[in-house]
Amino acid sequence: MRWIWLVLGSCLLLAGCQTSDAGRRITLCRELLPALNPAARGYGQISATLAENKRDIMMVYVVNGASGARLAKTLTCRFGPAPQHELRGVIDDGDRMGPSTLYVLRKSWLETPDAALDDPARQRAGAAQPGAATSWRYFLQITLNGLVPAMVYGLLAATYSLIYGLIGRINLAFGALAVLGAATLFIVLAPVAYDAPAWIIPGVVAALLAAIGVGLIYGFVIARTVFVPMARASGQQVLVATLGLSLFLQEYLRLAQGTNPHWLPGLFGPALHLTAGGGLDLTITPTALLVMALAAVLGVALMVLMRVSAFGRAWRACADDNLAAAMFGISPAGILTRTLMLATALAALTGGLMAMNYGTLGYDGTVTLDLRALVAAVVGGIGSIPGAFVGGAVIALLESFWTGYFAGGYRDLMIDSVLVLVIMFRPAGLLGNRN
Repeated sequence: MRWIWLVLGSCLLLAGCQTSDAGRRITLCRELLPALNPAARGYGQISATLAENKRDIMMVYVVNGASGARLAKTLTCRFGPAPQHELRGVIDDGDRMGPSTLYVLRKSWLETPDAALDDPARQRAGAAQPGAATSWRYFLQITLNGLVPAMVYGLLAATYSLIYGLIGRINLAFGALAVLGAATLFIVLAPVAYDAPAWIIPGVVAALLAAIGVGLIYGFVIARTVFVPMARASGQQVLVATLGLSLFLQEYLRLAQGTNPHWLPGLFGPALHLTAGGGLDLTITPTALLVMALAAVLGVALMVLMRVSAFGRAWRACADDNLAAAMFGISPAGILTRTLMLATALAALTGGLMAMNYGTLGYDGTVTLDLRALVAAVVGGIGSIPGAFVGGAVIALLESFWTGYFAGGYRDLMIDSVLVLVIMFRPAGLLGNRN
């Protein structure tokens, strides 16, 4: 279990490397709210957190409308690299702001004294506390916000469990493979989304199939060049090799994509209002609903595949005893190759689903995504596929509730603390290593 302590140390190191100007970026993003909501009569709960790339700010807030309605809205502020951290993009409740509008907003609002004077944080101290109905709706909204990352973390954690449950090794390249799937989806889907929106459904299907295809190809190559030749290695050579592979893929994506983020527009229209009147409205986007449905179907299909199919039985036989499985005619190398292809296809598809939901997924988020999914796998019980989905749900909902009610800058520290507690009191995870 030495690798667990290695991962734990890496997570704690990353948690301690928060950028010193995160508070400034949160303030800058919050100062946009009055300009984006000119008719607002005040603000309720405002929570902000760092995105996966540690630069961008994701904000969830409640705005009090002129008619008395309370709406939950989202705001994403995209920033450039350190040290300047220039504001480069704004997504207001799912709608991406154009470059000319952003330029005018910066010059006519953010660079004037009015932005700081009208900062909603100045009005929060004397604001009335929301009623019980609004509090419950806010609680439900935070829960909805955590469902998509719960599905994503669960699917990506399942890729770790597939490999670790078979050979007792982890593949640190799954985060990069997820971003590779997102890049594939963007290449196929962006022309359709921008130029032929009437064909968006066939475009989504083709893009997801392309991501799966790319994942299968990379899985076969990785299996034959890394995992199969090192199958009998007794140390952590595989871990080091996959770390090198992750760095290689991350740099490849940086060179191929460039450093500027690529965006997809809203694919299926604006957010849906699940409630109306009586306080805070519950909202969710059609894209989020589609992503959750597809992820749920994939999760169930994967568990059924591993439970009842011939491949699942062969996988369990090799996981129990490679030599005995080989004596009964099962090829351990073949099962390992097929498992890698399945896992990488699942990782690439997961990255595609993330890009659909969030509009972008850059190369700079690979390490954070890798560690978050690995933490989910460890919490659920690495080696257990159902445990991967349980761990993904636990981590994602903890993230959502923490950023909804507490300071978002401490989110990673909270997740790392959960990992420490699980390792201390339940080292095998919540579901152990059952499959």
